Amino acid sequence: MQPILWAAIWRRRRAAPRRCYRKASPPSSSVGTRWAPIPRGTRRSVRCLREAIGAEADLLIDGGLAWDVETALERVRRFEPYRLYWLEEPLEPYDFAGYARLAAEAATPIAAGELASSAVELGRLIAGRCVDILQVDISRVGLTQGMKVAAKAAAAGIPSVNHSYSYGINLAASLHFAAAIERCSLFEYQVTPNEIREALVPDAPRPSEGMLAVPEGPGLGITVEETALARFAPMA
Repeated sequence: MQPILWAAIWRRRRAAPRRCYRKASPPSSSVGTRWAPIPRGTRRSVRCLREAIGAEADLLIDGGLAWDVETALERVRRFEPYRLYWLEEPLEPYDFAGYARLAAEAATPIAAGELASSAVELGRLIAGRCVDILQVDISRVGLTQGMKVAAKAAAAGIPSVNHSYSYGINLAASLHFAAAIERCSLFEYQVTPNEIREALVPDAPRPSEGMLAVPEGPGLGITVEETALARFAPMA
């Protein structure tokens, strides 16, 4: 069973956060947000989120590739009173030098890697001590490369987490990945309604009391509904 990171929509007047994640893993929960890049109001937004979820829940912030390293350092220091679980992807994906500096100087753990498409790219994040948590998207790197890079991360003392914000096939593959690796932190699970995702894999794993069971059927343990492919195919 894997503790999960719930994904849902956050709406609060004109505040910047636009997406909110919740991990309903007893005894506590975690919430993370992502916003569009804006020059002002980020600290207020983080404060509002902390007040909304309470002092006991973990708070995760997705920077959305919006900042340079100087801005990220300034922002993460502003956020320290709100005790972030991590700051996710505040820099451009290939700014390895920036991530190395940010991870070394920030008191808050830094997470990145979900846009990497190979073990080589993820390996540079590990070798350069660029991250405190490595994000692995199995739909981009595959299970074989994902397992290898997670082993390297574990040897360096870095936990890996999945990135499966898209469809049920990636969700199932990522569950097998998370259950098999040595060091795993959270599991991202998308609960925002998506008609295509739900129709394509109707038997996708669903949470129970904040946990997800790894599918036990043949292959990835899910069924791809091929009629849904025709139903949602682009019209000529």
